[in-house]
Amino acid sequence: MSTEALEKKRKIFGDDHGEVISSMRSHALMLRAQGKVDEAEEMQREAGNRMRRILSHEHPDTATATPDISSTSVEQSKVEQEVEVKAETYS
Repeated sequence: MSTEALEKKRKIFGDDHGEVISSMRSHALMLRAQGKVDEAEEMQREAGNRMRRILSHEHPDTATATPDISSTSVEQSKVEQEVEVKAETYS
């Protein structure tokens, strides 16, 4: 899912439409795969917040969004730790 495609869906359906939220989650996974962990986490959080507001905390789709955010946060921590270790190594 490209950024342009996501923006088109937002214009057509509105930010809170299920199709847009689903596309946001897909786009976040793509960003994460590209190593853009900060952007991915931000998009996952936005999608998760919209899902909780629209669907409630108990909805199954909302429950599956939380592990995505957690795993991205863990990945970001690992990247930050790796940068610190490399910086110390080459200092």
